[in-house]
Amino acid sequence: MDYHDGTPATVNHSEPTKLGQEVAREIFHEGLITDFPRVMGGEDFAKYLTHIPGCFMLLGCAPASGHFAQHDEHFNLDEKALPLGVEYFVTYAKKYLS
Repeated sequence: MDYHDGTPATVNHSEPTKLGQEVAREIFHEGLITDFPRVMGGEDFAKYLTHIPGCFMLLGCAPASGHFAQHDEHFNLDEKALPLGVEYFVTYAKKYLS
């Protein structure tokens, strides 16, 4: 039998998380940043974090009409969130590399 463990727990590293929070405070309006509750779901990104420091953050993009999970047949996103997401990740990358 060849058994493979699933994905490990997603555990953010402190320095990339601090930078992510700092950039989020610069980019997003007050009240838009929240701590996501811990969940037992699996996330492939966790495998990256076993090799390099990083942090897993979520960009909310639910339209005002309602929220459906990514794998739901009714999932829809508010495309106005996309430029903010790009600005966030570009700013993060610039600060990380400086």
